[in-house]
Amino acid sequence: MTGAKPVGKIVFLDGDLPLGTGDVNTDSKASFTTSLLAGGSHSLTAKYEGDATNAPGISAPLTQSVTDQRTATVTNIVKHVRGTNGCTQGEPVKIIAFVERPHTFATAATGANPTGKIVFYDFDGQLVTPIGNYDPRYGKVAVGSKPLPPLGESLSNDNHVATLTVSNLACGSHSISARYEGDLNNLPSSSVAPLVFNVKPRPGNGKLKVFVLSGQSNMEGAGKVDLGGNPDTENREPNIIGGLGSLRAMVVNNPARYAYLVDPAHPVTYAGFKGGENLPGWVASEHVWVSYWGGEGGNPDPKVPTVERKNGPLTVGFGGQCGMPEGYIGPEYGFGKVLDKSLADPVLLIKVSWGGRSLAGDFRPPSSGGTLGLSYKLLVEKVHEVLKNLPKYCPNYHGNNYEIAGFGWHQGWNDRINARFTAEYEANLTNLIKDLRAEFSAPKMRFVIGATGMGDANLDPTAVALIAAQAAVADAAKHPEFAGTVATVDTRAFDYGNNSPSPPNGYHWNFNGESYFHIGEAMGLVMIDLLAKP
Repeated sequence: MTGAKPVGKIVFLDGDLPLGTGDVNTDSKASFTTSLLAGGSHSLTAKYEGDATNAPGISAPLTQSVTDQRTATVTNIVKHVRGTNGCTQGEPVKIIAFVERPHTFATAATGANPTGKIVFYDFDGQLVTPIGNYDPRYGKVAVGSKPLPPLGESLSNDNHVATLTVSNLACGSHSISARYEGDLNNLPSSSVAPLVFNVKPRPGNGKLKVFVLSGQSNMEGAGKVDLGGNPDTENREPNIIGGLGSLRAMVVNNPARYAYLVDPAHPVTYAGFKGGENLPGWVASEHVWVSYWGGEGGNPDPKVPTVERKNGPLTVGFGGQCGMPEGYIGPEYGFGKVLDKSLADPVLLIKVSWGGRSLAGDFRPPSSGGTLGLSYKLLVEKVHEVLKNLPKYCPNYHGNNYEIAGFGWHQGWNDRINARFTAEYEANLTNLIKDLRAEFSAPKMRFVIGATGMGDANLDPTAVALIAAQAAVADAAKHPEFAGTVATVDTRAFDYGNNSPSPPNGYHWNFNGESYFHIGEAMGLVMIDLLAKP
């Protein structure tokens, strides 16, 4: 380094991964020592952060080869301990794994015993968002992915055993694996055979469970089902069966996790599209019925009458463009699929949504003062209309009464683009929850908020402020009256950017079917968790 004597810090990196920092000494040098580099080749660089008189800089890479002399290990999941009613949703399940150093009949294992962390995964931590066209006929391969987060982690004890207790597993099949992360003397290892078991729903009370879904265009939904983005076009035009960001690609790339969504016995065909013949159809869940209300013909103009746009068992096609050949999906699809597996009683989803609506104006609740929002009035009116005529709108209803169990809310773009609306969002959403509970005589109606995390939200200060307001409503310290009954899902992880059918449309989650499914699924899982609380 030349010029004025540098001061400050140097960051040492292995590729793009920071290893640690060192302070620049009087000789303009810094050092960092580590013994945690894995075996193999490493590209090491030193990045000077700069100071008042010296610009930042980075060194040329140093290639360092590391021979890993640690001892191999074997990780096993040995058992799980169930709750008092077996594997029933909401009850704790304890998963036990251990790690050992292998040995032969001739020699026992030697060296230091394994220490450190064991991480547990559901479905082997497989990638849930493979990107690219799944069909080899098109010659496409995956170009990116997002991993499933782990279920949790635990430190191994003196007997090399780690335990993890979870109580939020969704109903259905689970395939649990464990990975030992290794230590200074022992190599990492993963369990070979997963622990497979089923989680069953809690017993019901015979009443129809009603859930209301509302918001603006992203609750309507623009998720592509079978036609995904073409990576060979500038804007990822959605003209390939199973292309980028389609629900079809998600299912085909993750059959162990999502095969339950498709119905091979009822195939669908998209005439004129290569590979669109005799695709497995989509399961219609008779256990979950949907009554979807919005502007006639999908028109968002407030002057257009609000009508029931579609009614039937839960399947694809209840999104904003429900009249298209394939239809779209919104959050109702993933949300309803979770309820389908998790509740023993029949379910009715009443979805009432329109595009381009703000909470500060259109959905403005009575307690916020000012002019009552037209969308608020229509929402209440249409929900009451359905509830008064349940046999007409819900064949699942057999006269055994009903209960309004929960409300799902995915809205915010029209407030996010207005600083004043953003500033009052927390107060307006708080009032909305209280007023809707009073309107429907459901004082403990569970309320799940799907945050407005689309469109590169982290790069927009107003978007960050709006998401903070949405999270604050569910913060028990700020709103103790909502403790255990209101929750917010941070949806920013579901923005898959260019790996989508239409990246220029960030405000509609880029038309990504995987995004809409994961938003609904996450909201459904949180809803089930809230319902388990007293």
